[in-house]
Amino acid sequence: MSLSRNILKVISSKFAALVITLAILPVLTRLYSPGSFGILQVFASIVAIITVVSCLRYELSIPLAKNANQAAASFTLGTLFTLIFSFTLLGLVPLFKSKIARLYEMPELEIFLWLLPVFVLMNGLEMAMRNWAGYKKKFGAIAWSSFGSALGNRSLSLTWGLIIGASAAGLFAGALGKSALAFLLLFIFCGRALFSAIRNAHLNFGMLWNTAKLHKKFPIFNSWAVLFNTTSKQLPVFLLGFYFPENIIGYSVVGFLFLAKSIVSLPVRFISTSVAQVFFPTAAREYNETGSMDKIVSKVFKRLVQIGIFPLTVLIFLGPSLFGFVFGEEWAEAGVYAQILAPWFLLQFIGAPLSIFNILNRQGTGLIFTIVGITGRMAGLLIGGAFFNPRIALGLFTVFSVITALINIALKLRLSGVSVLWGAKILFYYITVSCILILPVKFLSYTVSDLFIVLGTLLGTAVYAAILLKVDSSLRIFISDILHRL
Repeated sequence: MSLSRNILKVISSKFAALVITLAILPVLTRLYSPGSFGILQVFASIVAIITVVSCLRYELSIPLAKNANQAAASFTLGTLFTLIFSFTLLGLVPLFKSKIARLYEMPELEIFLWLLPVFVLMNGLEMAMRNWAGYKKKFGAIAWSSFGSALGNRSLSLTWGLIIGASAAGLFAGALGKSALAFLLLFIFCGRALFSAIRNAHLNFGMLWNTAKLHKKFPIFNSWAVLFNTTSKQLPVFLLGFYFPENIIGYSVVGFLFLAKSIVSLPVRFISTSVAQVFFPTAAREYNETGSMDKIVSKVFKRLVQIGIFPLTVLIFLGPSLFGFVFGEEWAEAGVYAQILAPWFLLQFIGAPLSIFNILNRQGTGLIFTIVGITGRMAGLLIGGAFFNPRIALGLFTVFSVITALINIALKLRLSGVSVLWGAKILFYYITVSCILILPVKFLSYTVSDLFIVLGTLLGTAVYAAILLKVDSSLRIFISDILHRL
């Protein structure tokens, strides 16, 4: 029950943040051009790749700590490496900023690249502190951090666009506010306890060195795996931005890709990551104490399938119509991109929180999957780029990604003692239910207006929710707790 309660704490804040995002984003897409979003997306992709290895993955060793001293040492290691990365970037930015801006024919990007060390520093520190909060079961702090950062991001961009002017600077201001608030809120809630833990640990070089050696597989294997994996996720941004610069085709493919990824990844960012923040420390603790984790893995897997299948199925069938209605006709092409990417993000939503390889100390296996995946994804994008067609490029990218993700999920289930056949049946059942509910709306979309498509989608969502509540009593309790907490 503590697992569900802790997940609820994080998900309730993510849900509130999701509502804010969906309420403000349609206004932002009417204020800011696809080109402005494209500039932010290229920058955000660079930040994501660097940030994810800024702690050399030692932040993941915090939940695995057997005592408070080990947790403090792991946090300190992650923080030190983040500082090293940030100061190194400060020296590298002047050397590469103009080259990157010219490569994507985005002259505005050059000035914003000076913010790169700041983003990496704040995001790296936030990662380490978030994992320490998870280790100490301070999930309420994580929840407030998620909510506050989402609110700061969208509201600041909106205010900037309305008062100062709708340029890329407004979107960057929102992104900077998001990173700053995520760190500051965690610091406010956890800073005193964290400093006390570090002081009481009496850390010295020997303790840090022993901790670094104990968890050496994180920098040796996991850091490379997550670096390749994150790079592969950002490949569409880099390669499509290279093949289709704005001044060649008259609009920003990267801007459309930004909106498509933002919407398709909403379940991943607001729900899947919430589950991951609770699952990893909880499952690691259970495995350390009992030697098994099949019950918690099967429970989390089923819940992720139930929640994630329907919204992403909706995007697969109705993406262009919904995007054109909600965000403006200028963004209908982003709905096509969302259709193409949705199957991959569905599997990411289900598989990403199940950090089985890290718990079982099999980071090498994760690295192999990542290398195979990035090779296939890059091949697909290069072939699509050769045809000068972003849709073909994204389609081939998704095909390779889906194949790798399916194998990855199957292996995670098997390693945790959960039947792969059982998992396949659960997945097939809820996909079938979702398709039955959405296909009538899809057929109507050829003859009715977008407004009726939206209404039909809302009706299908209500029916799907009713089916879930009917067949799963534990989900009824789960939803009831969410509504009570909200």
